[in-house]
Amino acid sequence: MLTRLLHGIRAITDRLLRSPTFGTIAVASLAAGLVYLCSHIEPPAAKAATALVQQPQQNKSIDAIELFGGTDWLNTDAPIKLADLRGRIVLLDFWTLCCINCIHTLPDLATLEARYPGVLVVIGVHTPKFDNEKKTASIQKAINRYEIKHPVINDADRKIWN
Repeated sequence: MLTRLLHGIRAITDRLLRSPTFGTIAVASLAAGLVYLCSHIEPPAAKAATALVQQPQQNKSIDAIELFGGTDWLNTDAPIKLADLRGRIVLLDFWTLCCINCIHTLPDLATLEARYPGVLVVIGVHTPKFDNEKKTASIQKAINRYEIKHPVINDADRKIWN
């Protein structure tokens, strides 16, 4: 089931990359992300590199962090905690209500949610670009207009984004 889910996510990504507008943005964002990561990786010393080759690396887990910093949660009775998500795949959808490309992904997210209930959890992280997009009431209107069913957190101060 996990393989099918990953194929579904890949299909959406492929479709977005073929979009004339979003494809350029996505490729630029991926390239910028890779440049950022490469520029922040320190090359290991020769001795440490030799030690890594000689000893197999153990899988080290990285703990996920709570979604702190949002001003309000929408479409949920209470803030979502990591413990609520244990054993599920979580897809964070960073979006803003005035972004047409963000709006175009909503039907695909709804399809994935319906196809993998109890396995996939979509959480919308509304990260505003402009001051008028910070208002929770405006976000709630967009949620109603686009019939968004998944939980959404208002990242008005861009703390989660950062």
